[in-house]
Amino acid sequence: MQSHNLGRSGIACASKRYGESSSRSSNRTSTTTALVFRPGYSAHQAINTVRRAKRGGYEYVVDLDIMSFFDEIPHELLMEKVHERITDGKVLTLIRGWLTAGVMEDDQFHETEVGSPQGGVISPLLGNIHLNHFDWGMKEKGFAVVRYADDAVVLCKTREQAEEAYAAAKMILEGELRLRMHLEKTKVVHFDEGFRFLGFDFWKDSLILPDTKVKSYKDKVRKITRRQQGDNLAEMIRKLNEVV
Repeated sequence: MQSHNLGRSGIACASKRYGESSSRSSNRTSTTTALVFRPGYSAHQAINTVRRAKRGGYEYVVDLDIMSFFDEIPHELLMEKVHERITDGKVLTLIRGWLTAGVMEDDQFHETEVGSPQGGVISPLLGNIHLNHFDWGMKEKGFAVVRYADDAVVLCKTREQAEEAYAAAKMILEGELRLRMHLEKTKVVHFDEGFRFLGFDFWKDSLILPDTKVKSYKDKVRKITRRQQGDNLAEMIRKLNEVV
C-alpha cells in the first residue's frame, strides 16, 4: 500500500520531536503523524491538517477512541520504550519511581501497577512515547494518521481502506501496545456522517464549534476586554491574540 503525504504544511513537516535530543535517538524518532505537546505545534494544526486532507480527497475516517489511556499504560512496556531514548540510569529510576509511587484515594493508599497519573507533569510526554509506536506502525502500513495526545483519526480515501486501517489500528493498539480500543466508539465514518475530533465537529466540508466551546470563547474575550481590566491597549491585544 502506498504511503500517504498530507502536504507540506501539514503533519509531514513535523520534524522535531522529544526523541531527537535523547542519547539513543534514531531516524524513527522523527515521526510525521503526531502534533502534540511540542513547542510550535498545536491542536489547531492537527485540525487544519484534517481539513486539508478532506480537500485532498480523504473522504473516510477511522474515528479512534482509546479506553482509559493514561490509566492503563503498561509500565514495563512503557519503560522499554523510554529506555530506547534514555540511557541515564538515574533518570530511568526516577521515571519508574514516579510511575509506581501510588495514589491516595478516600484516605487509602493504592499501589499503581499500570498507568501514568493523568495531569502529571511528564504524563503527556510518556503517553507520547508510548503512542509513537502506533504512529510509526500505521505509517509503515501506508495509513495517514493525525494524532494529538490520545485523540487520533486515520484518514482514508475509500471505505475499504478505512476498514483495513481499523483492523491495523486494533492490532497495534491492543496486540502490541496492550491498550484497549473502545469498540463501540471507534468507528469508520464518512465526512458526510460527521465526527468529533479535539472537541470540534467535522461534517461534510464544515467545521462546527460546539456551543459549549463558543460560550467558553466568549467568556474569555469578555473577561479580557472588560472595562475594569486596567491593561493598556497593547496588553489587551496580546491577551486576545493568545485566545484567538
